[in-house]
Amino acid sequence: MLGLEGQARSELGCDMLEKAMLSYRYFIIIIILDVQGVLNTVSPVPDRKMASGYTIPVFGLGTAAMGDKTYDAVLSALTAGYRMIDTAQAYWHSEESIGRAIRDSGIPREDIFIISKLSPRHFGRDLTPRSVDVSLRKLGTDFIDLFLIHNIHCSDYFQCTPDEPKATWEVAWKAMEELHRQGKLRGLGVSNFYPPLLEKLVAMAEVPVSLVQNWFDPFYRDEATREYCEGHGIVYQGYSTFGTQWMYMRQGQDRNPVFTNSFLLQLSETLDTPVANIVLRWALQKGVVVIPRSVNAEHIRNNLKVLDLELSEKTVSGIDNNLASVGIGVNGEPFLDDATWNRIMGNLNAESHDDDLTRLRAATKEQRKEKHSGQTESIDVVNREDETVFIGSDGGMMYALDGENGHVKWTFTSEEDLGSTAAFSPDQSVLYFGSEDSFMYALRVRDGQVVWTVETGPVRSSCVVGWDGTVYVGTLDNQIYAIRSDGMVKWSCDLGGEIWGRPAIGSGGRLVYVGIMAENTDNAFALDSQTGTNGGSVLAVDIERGKLKWEKKLGGEILSSPALDNEGNLYISTSDGQVLKLKQKDGFTVWQVPAGDAVMSSPKLDAHGRVFVGSNSGFVFAINDETGQVIWQVETEGPVVASPLITAHHQYNYTLYRHSGEDTKDEL
Repeated sequence: MLGLEGQARSELGCDMLEKAMLSYRYFIIIIILDVQGVLNTVSPVPDRKMASGYTIPVFGLGTAAMGDKTYDAVLSALTAGYRMIDTAQAYWHSEESIGRAIRDSGIPREDIFIISKLSPRHFGRDLTPRSVDVSLRKLGTDFIDLFLIHNIHCSDYFQCTPDEPKATWEVAWKAMEELHRQGKLRGLGVSNFYPPLLEKLVAMAEVPVSLVQNWFDPFYRDEATREYCEGHGIVYQGYSTFGTQWMYMRQGQDRNPVFTNSFLLQLSETLDTPVANIVLRWALQKGVVVIPRSVNAEHIRNNLKVLDLELSEKTVSGIDNNLASVGIGVNGEPFLDDATWNRIMGNLNAESHDDDLTRLRAATKEQRKEKHSGQTESIDVVNREDETVFIGSDGGMMYALDGENGHVKWTFTSEEDLGSTAAFSPDQSVLYFGSEDSFMYALRVRDGQVVWTVETGPVRSSCVVGWDGTVYVGTLDNQIYAIRSDGMVKWSCDLGGEIWGRPAIGSGGRLVYVGIMAENTDNAFALDSQTGTNGGSVLAVDIERGKLKWEKKLGGEILSSPALDNEGNLYISTSDGQVLKLKQKDGFTVWQVPAGDAVMSSPKLDAHGRVFVGSNSGFVFAINDETGQVIWQVETEGPVVASPLITAHHQYNYTLYRHSGEDTKDEL
C-alpha cells in the first residue's frame, strides 16, 4: 500500500495529492478491492451537500407504518451501518422508538442524520414550535438534522379534526425558519411538493430549501420535480422506491408491480441480485437519495449492499425503457387510465430487452455456478434418534430445528427463496431440496454441510426420492430432473410448463407422476423413472363415496394440504393466516390458531402430540394438537411456504384403515 501511495506522489505531485485527499478514503478502498479482484468497477456514492451547508447520506432507513416494530428495525439498521433515519410526527410510536434505539446503539448522536416531518395538524406560529419541542424530546436530541413539511393537506392519515389545519403551510414554514435560526432545525425542506408549490416556496423562503422528499419508483419518476430541484440546488429524496404506493391506488389491489415485474425479475436472475437492490441502485444512479423501509433485519442488511453494486449504463437504460413512467399532473397526481394501469400491473413491455438479458446471462452463468455453493452455520449436530424439524423459508434459509423446543441446530443459506419441501435419502443421512436460485442441494443431515449441488433451474417443487436413492424434482423452467445420489443427472425432460407440485412415484418405482402449470396442453404425465420417457396414461378414479359429505367455508383460500390423524381430526391452514383443527365427520372446529399471515405451508403431525407448520409471517410454529396452544415459535429470515419434514422415527403414523374393511374414526 505504501508503494502505491509513493507512486501516486511521484506521478501526481504533493500538491495534487493533497487536493485529492477529500476523496482519499474512497481512493484507498478502490485500490484494495482492485488488488483483490472484487467489485473493481464500483464507484463510491458520496454524500450530498445541501443548501444548508450540511451533507446528507444518500442512503437511509424509512420508518413509515412500522409502529411497535420501529425500535428493533432502527437498532438493526444502525448496527448494520445505516447513519440516516427518516421519521415523522404522524408515524405512530416512531420518534420515541428511534430516540431509544439511537441511545441503545451506543453510536454518537452527531454521527446519525435524523429527518422528521411536520404534521399539518401542527401548522401555526405557536403550534409548529411546540410540536418541534415534542419531537426533540421524543428523539432525545437538541437538534434535528432535516425537518420537512409533510404535506399541505390535512387528510385522514394525519388524524385531523374538521377545524385543522389551523394555519397555512406558509405560516408553518416561517415558524420553521425561526427554529432554524435557533439551531433546533439544521436544514429545512418539504415532502409531497411539486413544481408550482416549489416555485412559491423558493420565492418566499429566507432559509434555502435543502431537500424535497416525494414518491419515486420505476413507474413514477417525478421528472418535473427532479428537474426543478436540480436547477435550484435542492437535493431530491424518494420514498416508496419499492413501489408500495401502487398497492393503495385501487381498491382490492394488493400486488406490488415493482417486485412482480417480469423484466426486473429476469434482470435479477441475470445479475444474481435481488430486485430490491437493483431498484435502489438504479435510483441512486439517477441522483435520488433513498430511504427504503423494512422491519426485517436480513432485508435491512441486504438493502445496504447497493453501495457495493453498480449498474451498467445499458442496464439503467433497460429499466428506463421497459418500465416507462406514468404521466404526472402539476400537483403530483398520476394519470391512470385503464391502459396505463394494465401496462403497469401487466408488465406488457417486459420482453423488449430479452436479447440484452440473454447476453448478460451467458456472461454470468459460470460466475453464478461457482458462487452457489451455499453457506452452512452449525450450532449443534442432529442426532437422527432425536426429533428434528427441517423447513425452508423464503429468506433463502433451510433450518434444522429441535422438535421439542425449537432451538436451531444448524442453518443453510442459499441465494434465493426456499419454497421446496425437503426429502431424505433412503438411509436418512442426506437432506435434498431445491431453491429458486436454480440449484438442487444435498446436505448432510447431521451438520448441514454440502454433499453436492446441481444446477437445474428455479425450484419451487418439493422433491421425492426413489427406492434406489434417485432424487426427482421439477423446476419453474418446465424441466423434471432425475438426479443420482452422487449428484450426477440421470436424465431431464422438458414438459412444457412450470412444475410446482411434488412428483409422485408409483407402479413399483417404475413411473414418476407429475403435473404442470398448463391449461391448453397435456398437463399430467407418467414418466419412466429410468429414462424419463412417457410411460403411460394417468387415471383419475372416482371412488365409491365421491359425493360431497360436508362443506365448511373458511376465511381464506386453502393453499396447503390437510393432515389427518387416527382420531377423526383434520388439520388445515388458510391464506388468511389460520391453522385449524376440524372434525373429519362434520367439519366442526376444535381449535383455531392465528399464524400472523397467510399460511401456504402444509401442517405436519409428529408422534408426540405436536403440529408443525410455517407461515408467511416468517415464523415456524409447534402447536399442541389437543389444545391448540403454541408450544414454541421460531422466526426465520423470510416467509415460510415450504412444509416441515420430521425425522423418520418421530413422524406420525397415519393409517387409512384400522383393520380390513373398517374406516378410521370419522373418516371421510
